Amino acid sequence: MSTIKELKEITKQKKELADRQKEIRAKLEESKEDRKTARKNQAEARKKVREAKASLREITAKVYEIFSEGSSDQIRELADNLEIVSGGLVSTMREFAKAAEALEDL
Repeated sequence: MSTIKELKEITKQKKELADRQKEIRAKLEESKEDRKTARKNQAEARKKVREAKASLREITAKVYEIFSEGSSDQIRELADNLEIVSGGLVSTMREFAKAAEALEDL
């Protein structure tokens, strides 16, 4: 291949790449709000997870004390609280996964 033909081929490829880059940028611009919403949902989920983990730590810290000194009603109440907090944590984790999936799809 002569140098001139090679240069023309490279120029053609550069133009095709520039066109492809424009298409990708336009697609990213279209999905900008969706990505922003997904990142916001992830941030909210992270905050909820931190709060749920703190509540979970507080509840689990009481387990040995209540098992040692508490009544059956106190143990049931602790179990109920633990179930509520852990269920909330699981649902928040699922929200985060959904937001992460939305970002992966964009």
